Amino acid sequence: MKISAATTVVLVALISFAPGFHAHADDANPLDPRQILQELQDIQTKQKDVSSTIQKRNLDLVFKSAASQEAAVALYEEALMATQFQGANRENSQFRDWKKKHEDQLKNGDFRESVRLHLFYLGLSLKKAADAKPEELMPQVSDYVRTLDASWSAVDVKESLLKNSVSDGIFAKWLRLGPELAKAENWEMNPGKSDAIATKYLMPEWRKQKNPALLAYWDAKIARESAVSGNAKLDFQEKNFATVRRPDLLWQRAQEYLVLDQPNRATQEMFALIKTYPTHPKVGEWIETLKKNLTSSTPAEVKP
Repeated sequence: MKISAATTVVLVALISFAPGFHAHADDANPLDPRQILQELQDIQTKQKDVSSTIQKRNLDLVFKSAASQEAAVALYEEALMATQFQGANRENSQFRDWKKKHEDQLKNGDFRESVRLHLFYLGLSLKKAADAKPEELMPQVSDYVRTLDASWSAVDVKESLLKNSVSDGIFAKWLRLGPELAKAENWEMNPGKSDAIATKYLMPEWRKQKNPALLAYWDAKIARESAVSGNAKLDFQEKNFATVRRPDLLWQRAQEYLVLDQPNRATQEMFALIKTYPTHPKVGEWIETLKKNLTSSTPAEVKP
């Protein structure tokens, strides 16, 4: 009786897996562990070099494109073509149709500025993820916050790129920056939240340095919120700012004098606020804080 080739394969497989059957193959010739370790080290070194080159290229591209609205929007269109139009060129009919449909948006100054600022903050975020030194990064972040505070229309404009995290933005997706951005610690990822950016990064560093820029930050914040309240044209909102919000901001500002090693100035400012606003919702908390400062060698901790 002849056995077909298929049957032979099945029989061999059954025998191979049958209990008691053991097939032993000779091991390969031994390798030199030192040679393998050296080659692995060489591969890792090359991998790091490639990664470093890519990171530098991406950072240069981001900051170069953030130098002007025109360059920023050009890169935005390129990112769109790559991520939403399967890498099509500018002559692609679908892309031309999309661009025509969004022509007004792409020409809108506030939207264009939102793209530029998004890109610039993406660059700052990449620097933070790469452990840039505070003395290098802080002046840039401080300038960015001031620029953002003067550009709120770019935050509020329809489809602004300043409303969402840079790690979720179109540029991060296109350049695959997610893993790299995830390394940024104690950092605000939303490029449109100036207060959060200052609270998470600038103010802790300023407090370490005992930098008077702390006071300038509160002055700018109070002025900004005062302007917003005045523009609201609502008596209730304006009154609430004058009697509740502004005193609260002034209290937080007064506490910074403790950080700046000026406890007498802090006491004067705090006591004046308590006397001026005795019905403030937080006056009880303020009194307890000031009492602790006056009776303890360890002042109440400044709230972030």
